[in-house]
Amino acid sequence: AHHPEDFLILFGSQAAMDRLAGEHFIRSPRFSLSMRPWSKLAHAGSGEFEYRVELELRGIPAQAWHLST
Repeated sequence: AHHPEDFLILFGSQAAMDRLAGEHFIRSPRFSLSMRPWSKLAHAGSGEFEYRVELELRGIPAQAWHLST
């Protein structure tokens, strides 16, 4: 499946990226291009899991178990 996030623009500076704050559209007779900040939630969904599983985590540093660290 095609996801628009397959095409990313990497900016050289925060100032350059800030010029594109919000959503922008570029249109021509042959194409239209939508530019907006990337989000890891763009194609996310929510739902309930049907199965319970036991999960074992190994090698996690002790400080990783506390939100303050």
